[in-house]
Amino acid sequence: MREEGHLVLQQGKQLVKSVSEAVPEIAKIRYSDHDFKTFCEEVGKFHLSHLSQFVSQLRQNGQITPEQQEWAILSYGLDKIEIKPEDLEKTDSLFPLVQTCLMHHMRKGSRLFALLFSGESKYEDAQFFGQIITNPFLDYKEMEVVFEEKKTLAMLIVKQE
Repeated sequence: MREEGHLVLQQGKQLVKSVSEAVPEIAKIRYSDHDFKTFCEEVGKFHLSHLSQFVSQLRQNGQITPEQQEWAILSYGLDKIEIKPEDLEKTDSLFPLVQTCLMHHMRKGSRLFALLFSGESKYEDAQFFGQIITNPFLDYKEMEVVFEEKKTLAMLIVKQE
């Protein structure tokens, strides 16, 4: 199951990367009511299962208003997905370390490997998931390893750009 999720995530990251490179200003667009409704009508016909997450991301990025998000939720029966500020605060000391390594030390092709002694997947950490795992310029993998005769999780991050 995790492998299937990883494959879907990688495909999504490649799509986001392609769009971001082709249209770098796309994450800064503020959608009018008319444009947002037209978009939802078109996308909702074919990709309704992904619309909840996308609308949530638009709202989180400040690209749509809370009223536009509510309209989409009511019009299409979407789930309201929100990352709460307290979810972003619930992070361990690994996140700032990874951020520092990515910004100041790692170049294209660099790898960062770490053992996750807590045994908790970083897929469950909202901040880590939102900024590291779904980043189209990083390849993220988790695997079970044996360290000192104990099974634990490990992560591998490869910088693509």
